[in-house]
Amino acid sequence: MQAVHAAARPEVQQHHAAAQVGERQRPAARPAASTPEFWRTDAHAVDVEGSGHLREVSSPRVTGSAGQELDDPRRLAALERRGLFASAPDTSFDRFTRIVATVLDVPLAQLSLVGEHEERYLSRRTDDPDLAAMLSGPVADSACQWVVRSGAEIVAEDAESHELLADSPAIGKGLRAYCGFPLRRSGGEIIGTLCAIDFAPRPWTEEHVKLVSDLSDMVVTEIELRDALELATERTQELEDAARGLRTLQDVLDESEHERDRTERVSIDLASTIAHELRTPLFAIRGLAEVMLAEAPASGLATDVAMIDRTAQEALELVNEQLQLARTEAGHAVVDASDVALEEVLGALRGMMAPVPRAPGVELVVEPAPADVPALRTDPGKLAQILRNLVANALRHTERGEVRVAARLVDDGTRVAFTVRDTGAGIPADDLERIFQPFERAGDSEDGRGTGLGLPLARKLADLLGGTVDVESEPGVGSTFTATVAARYGAT
Repeated sequence: MQAVHAAARPEVQQHHAAAQVGERQRPAARPAASTPEFWRTDAHAVDVEGSGHLREVSSPRVTGSAGQELDDPRRLAALERRGLFASAPDTSFDRFTRIVATVLDVPLAQLSLVGEHEERYLSRRTDDPDLAAMLSGPVADSACQWVVRSGAEIVAEDAESHELLADSPAIGKGLRAYCGFPLRRSGGEIIGTLCAIDFAPRPWTEEHVKLVSDLSDMVVTEIELRDALELATERTQELEDAARGLRTLQDVLDESEHERDRTERVSIDLASTIAHELRTPLFAIRGLAEVMLAEAPASGLATDVAMIDRTAQEALELVNEQLQLARTEAGHAVVDASDVALEEVLGALRGMMAPVPRAPGVELVVEPAPADVPALRTDPGKLAQILRNLVANALRHTERGEVRVAARLVDDGTRVAFTVRDTGAGIPADDLERIFQPFERAGDSEDGRGTGLGLPLARKLADLLGGTVDVESEPGVGSTFTATVAARYGAT
């Protein structure tokens, strides 16, 4: 290889001398071979000897039909993605051209981005800047355009006898031997080439071809990794913004809690206003989290995104509960009564609570409806929310054992009682009524479990349906919440 390259030096010097007098001297061209079959869709073939002979190369690239026109919109969009075309040159890519120039022993190795009209170089390695400058110019004069347009590598020992390069203006500027591979992004768009250029005819070994092929794949991988890193940085910023939004939301909710000692009407109006204003951004935060989880499920951000989604969901539930509690206390809640079978109510509760998180080993048991209970006439949605709040509260505070739900007729059949019995830590006697006040929890707990609105809302809704919610508890044994509602809402 040293001998081949050394032989090129006098040729280059002759080229420089001829250029000064307006002439160009070329080495004698070898006899033209029959037109080589360069494009093939069923094989990965390259003209490695410049003689029309095809040799299979161990690279899984598609040829021929995979070519792209220079003005292909998808290709140009991929080229401009995240300012890639505008960023050239980039010295961090110099290691690739340095390897090509050193191993293949060529005077010019370049990593180029091929635009519609312009070719920009991410990196160039040359021992003769003047000759390299001569090969610079519009895409129409570039040999690299044919790599993009063919969709395959071009390996030519002598460009003058290669069917795609024979008429290229690049030959008039000194190019004679060329080995170039396309830079194909993961979406299939070809954005440029990695190539080795010599100014005299020369052979390319199979090892040379494979090296340039492998390095071109590595270049694309690095570009894609940079894109992914920038995207991750942007999404991280979006998550930080979302987290700040959640903290702001929590501050607002905390402020509303501190202001609850104002008059009841002012508190209700404030809670309703806050809830209405916060639902939209919370929906947006959850939507963004769901999109991010769908786009990069295996990325390192997946756990953080899932946490943001869960936090936003919990905050949204808090807002919804606060809004409904405010409406109920203001007398704006409306009962939409209809006939519903008790077993249908209990069956819906089983399905609704099955995915709710709980401590390992804690079982939720919903007993079948008694046969003697006729169809209820009540508001199914509000009854479901009462039971959901009571069961969720029990699961949240039960570390082992079970939560059991049962229903029965009481008060001579005029009401239905739903009992939710847990084997949790129990509630101190002094707190049995306090837990039905908004934002209050048993004891002085600050563990963040629950919003402090579920039980007050359940009692308000039960009152609305002609009943109430009571609790019995024994610390260390467990608690039993009983919600009663009218069996036939509206009956005298």
